[in-house]
Amino acid sequence: MKARELYEKIRSDNMSGASAILDAIVSGMAELDEGELTEFIRLLPQTHPSMAPILNLWNRLDRALASGGDRDELIDTATLYLAEIQRSRDDVVAEAVKLIAPCERIITISRSSLVERALQQKAMSEPFELIVAESRPQREGIGLAEAMNQLEAVRVTLVVDAAAVFFVQDTDCVVVGADAVTPEWIVNKVGTYALALAAKHHGRPSFVLASIDKFTDERTSKMLTFVEHSPDKVLPNAPFRIKNIYFDRTPIEWVRIVSDRDGER
Repeated sequence: MKARELYEKIRSDNMSGASAILDAIVSGMAELDEGELTEFIRLLPQTHPSMAPILNLWNRLDRALASGGDRDELIDTATLYLAEIQRSRDDVVAEAVKLIAPCERIITISRSSLVERALQQKAMSEPFELIVAESRPQREGIGLAEAMNQLEAVRVTLVVDAAAVFFVQDTDCVVVGADAVTPEWIVNKVGTYALALAAKHHGRPSFVLASIDKFTDERTSKMLTFVEHSPDKVLPNAPFRIKNIYFDRTPIEWVRIVSDRDGER
């Protein structure tokens, strides 16, 4: 595989969450020779500049390159980072299951892998109702609804994004993932802001599940970028302007972050 091939594969994935994309990156890196790997690392921040895990991985790899790391060291750096994240994910899911245990009706948007795991584990011990916003334009929420509908303990309802805020008042909590966590904001699929605002208005808790790779430092915070995607995903050949954004920013004080970072819970 060539660096550009892997770059295009990762960049064009607009369905998967940050965690799944990161797994694909590390797996793909193992197929590159040293020259192609160096080129891919240079391109990496451009794949999904609003996803902290990717920027954080690039940050580690760039520093390893700067210190003279060869191909094996770069692969080891990425692999160890992924293992560190996996431990963090496990801890976050375990904590989230405890926090959402009292929630009999839950609402979410998009398809966070951490949220899905926490909901699956909750379903092993008690029945509950799950409302899923479809998450346009890619509608990845449908995938979550279909997966959770396979579980006997879960009653699933799918709603359009604009209607999701109406249902918050009848739920016990909002549970979402995060593509990035900065000191001021939660970056997640567009529609998260509206859910958190509705939850704040109705006095419902909003839980944001965030493993360590979602937190930006000073360097990666400055690199976070919101990009507009193809207008054809909303309406092909429209005679007017279309703004197709995938992410929004939710004030951090509106939510409770579920993390294994010291002082973040």
